[in-house]
Amino acid sequence: MTPLSAAIFYTPDGYETGGKRLLGRQAAGEGFLRAVLRHSRCDRLFCYAYDRAEFKDFQQRARDWGLDPDGIDWLAAGDPASALQADVLYHPSPGLGPLSWRRRTIDQRGYGICGVTHTTASRAVMDSIVEMVSAPVQPWDSLICTSQAVRHGVERVLDNWLEYLGQRFGQRPRIELELPIVPLGVECDRFTPASTPTGADRRAQWRQRLGIADGEIVVLFVGRLIAYAKAHPVPMYDAIERAARQTGKRVHLIQAGWFEEERDEKMFKEAMPTLCPSVNGIFLDGRDRHIRDSIWSAADIFISLADNIQETFGLTPIEAMAAGLPTVVSDWNGYKESVRHGLDGFRIPTLTPPPGSGLNLADAYYDERLNYSTYIAESASAVAIDIENCAATLVELIENPALRRNLGENGQRRAREVYDWRQVMARYDDLWEAMRDRCRSATESAPVQLGRPPIPAIEDPFRAFAHYPSQILRDDDAIALGANADPRRYKALRGIWHNRIGDRNRLPEDEVGILLKLLSKGDRRVRDLTEAIARRRELAASLVEPEVLSIDDRPVNLRRRVHLTIAYLLKFDIVRLQSYV
Repeated sequence: MTPLSAAIFYTPDGYETGGKRLLGRQAAGEGFLRAVLRHSRCDRLFCYAYDRAEFKDFQQRARDWGLDPDGIDWLAAGDPASALQADVLYHPSPGLGPLSWRRRTIDQRGYGICGVTHTTASRAVMDSIVEMVSAPVQPWDSLICTSQAVRHGVERVLDNWLEYLGQRFGQRPRIELELPIVPLGVECDRFTPASTPTGADRRAQWRQRLGIADGEIVVLFVGRLIAYAKAHPVPMYDAIERAARQTGKRVHLIQAGWFEEERDEKMFKEAMPTLCPSVNGIFLDGRDRHIRDSIWSAADIFISLADNIQETFGLTPIEAMAAGLPTVVSDWNGYKESVRHGLDGFRIPTLTPPPGSGLNLADAYYDERLNYSTYIAESASAVAIDIENCAATLVELIENPALRRNLGENGQRRAREVYDWRQVMARYDDLWEAMRDRCRSATESAPVQLGRPPIPAIEDPFRAFAHYPSQILRDDDAIALGANADPRRYKALRGIWHNRIGDRNRLPEDEVGILLKLLSKGDRRVRDLTEAIARRRELAASLVEPEVLSIDDRPVNLRRRVHLTIAYLLKFDIVRLQSYV
């Protein structure tokens, strides 16, 4: 089997779950990183980070998980060429455009780029999806959609944009980009069903701690406690209250999450006793790792009535399934695919206004009369959950322990067979291998043209402004020493801060000294000076067309470095042009 290598784009925020704000993308990022380190069949992995401090953070994070990162090397994200060591560059976002432009300055066949979707409702994400139409994404790149619901949304945004361009320019463009569906994963071993001895012990401990008696029903919600961005609590509170009254059972509702603001906490905690007077409400801090991993054991039923357009997949129902809990979820977003109605749990019908009803919201969001939070909040306010159906479903589950057990066992099997990170990471590896193979065989889209800028919007300044100067330095121009070539004068000039700008693009100091030494013996053409440096580097045979892009120290870059260095020396009269026009 051909070896496979992957570089993981790493910034701590994308994988941090221990902070005050715990977002779904962070929980998903942490799970992915643990999984790729544990289960990927890549022969080589790289940490693609901006600096060594971030790389050290990556290494420490791996050690905290009991994993050995010593075989993983750092690739500097600030160097566009560094990713050439990998077959695939993975980035935990849908923003493939900027990465593909950076790759275009080096080698479009150098590696594939793999992104992943989380929320797709924000303008920034929609803009990044649209940007891929004009960006140099290639047939060997992929944007992973975590659910069919996400893929449909991404395709719709792309289709709308492509249709507009067809109307604007008379021909609809095409984009060759893979949109594979690969779900998020969970570590099933972290979740211990109450049917096991360990799970039973945890259940007893939690129930004793929370004052919940045997035979009483616990309904569990896990996630951010925020009405406008996750799920409005009223349908959940109302349905649980109705079910508790109808069954006559003592029902507890545990909400394990966190509040972004005090006003959110006030609203939830005031609404709970008002709408659920028959239900004991318990709030726990879901940012606590122990609570997040073990609270499942205390529950009988999991509930999540997501109603927000920024929701795309939904990890918590998968975690509930892994813990052997029957799930009651809204028939919404990725929940439609993860929870099989009547097999793993039940999906509660949802309703929205017809298409066209939200054009005013879209317009107001576009011109910033609405911020993102208000845009998704106003959209969610018109998403209805069938409360009566939800209450009836809860009644059925509360009164039927055998049904709860059967659904929980089905969900547990499904979680392990489909959503365990071992299974999901195998799908990542398969995808990355396919990307690597397409990179070698597929037709390149928009190859870089000789003499043209790889990034059209950012032109070589000496080409874009070639009409500014009196003349342009030529290889046949003769160069002599200038008035400031005296070593002491040259050293003084070198010490001026401004004069050091651009050093990375010029020749190193020892080779500048060689040029000055050659000129001390008489005039030299620019071409002769370039060839002298090339011979010193034993690269004379490699001087090729200067417009070909290159990595810093490749020979194709030497002529450009010499031109920049001579122009710098001319600027301060260290060397002198024999004749200006």
